[in-house]
This record gives sequence, C-alpha cells and structure tokens, in this order.
Amino acid sequence: MKNKTFLSVATASTGGTYYPMGVGLANVWSTRLKQDGIQVTGQSSAGSIENIDLLQKDEAQLAILQSLLAVEAYQGVGNFAGRAYGDLRAISMLWPTSSIL
Repeated sequence: MKNKTFLSVATASTGGTYYPMGVGLANVWSTRLKQDGIQVTGQSSAGSIENIDLLQKDEAQLAILQSLLAVEAYQGVGNFAGRAYGDLRAISMLWPTSSIL
C-alpha cells in the first residue's frame, strides 16, 4: 500500500470566487491522483497575502494567488518587502485579469 500524501490548496473566503474554484480543483486532483495516494483539499483563507504566508509555513502546499501579489512575494517587494519567496512557482493561470497602474 502506498503512503498517503495530503496537500492543501489555500483559496480565499467561502463567499468569493476563489474558494469554490480551489475546492473544485482539489476534487479533480484528488480523483485523478487517488491511485498515487494523493489527496488534495481546499482551505479557506483571507486571500492571496495569507495564502503566500501559508505556503511559506508549509500549512498549504498549493494556493490561488493574485498575480501582482505573487510577483511581489517572489521579488520581496511591496507587501513582502524584505522577505522574498524565491521558491514560489506557478502552475497555471485560472482566467485573464487586467491591472490598472
């Protein structure tokens, strides 16, 4: 019997869009990866900033992030000044967004 691997996807508040998207992705991944002993669950959170902190503390292994905040965390600027998260990696874009600067 294979060892079980449990992964958590940090999303956002249960009333928003990211939570059901994250739970849906977790369900698909769990179904597809069941034979490999991998179980994925969705986890509510306060959003992207908390999600990055959860990743850094290994309290979540995957997360839905707003792209600008992900870049800030990777570079260690803005909300993440002085604490770069250089191990941050992207899997996919969920949908296109526009940023007005």
